[in-house]
Amino acid sequence: MFADDTNITISGSSLADLEQETNLELLNLHCWLKAIKLSLNVAVTEFMAIGSCKKLLEESCNKINIRLEDHIISKVYHTKSLGLIIDNRHSWYNPLNELCKKVTSAIDAL
Repeated sequence: MFADDTNITISGSSLADLEQETNLELLNLHCWLKAIKLSLNVAVTEFMAIGSCKKLLEESCNKINIRLEDHIISKVYHTKSLGLIIDNRHSWYNPLNELCKKVTSAIDAL
């Protein structure tokens, strides 16, 4: 059995702090899920660094290394959470684009 739609939110003052804290919390989550007889599907586990354009470029977020056991966790730039698309810059482009597609499709159906 898998635990679906689990999210961890971590903030930090530096990229090194974020990396260390994220890896620690991911390991804690993995151990807790094992204890309650659930599994974390590492193949679909992903992470996203959220911040301003300036911060994301300054911090070289591409160098962050998130791992669970021997698996590297993939980085994404946007994801869907509870039906809402969230991107790493907190822009409304992706959610509005998806909404326009749905509205256009509904209008075409009429």
